Amino acid sequence: MAVKKRVSHSVSKKAKGPRVRRSATGDAPELDANWFESADEYHGAKLVRRGRPPGTSRKTQMTIRVSNDVLDFFRASGPGWQTRMDEALRQYVEAHQH
Repeated sequence: MAVKKRVSHSVSKKAKGPRVRRSATGDAPELDANWFESADEYHGAKLVRRGRPPGTSRKTQMTIRVSNDVLDFFRASGPGWQTRMDEALRQYVEAHQH
């Protein structure tokens, strides 16, 4: 009986990093400004992280069930509604601590 071998690919189909477009001649990738903007940046051997730096306040991600009308109220207030909901809960805690 023949044994089927699994094929292992060294490059993922969803590889991270900037996409490389081939030039019109197909010889080398086109290194345009967009490519350099999305490329990783190194200072020596250290990778420089991009994007927003980690926050200073410690928060815990969680799942919570709230009434639809409460959720609709905060979401209707626009971007930042989760921060406003956190502040409302914080005020409640401060008012009810003994």
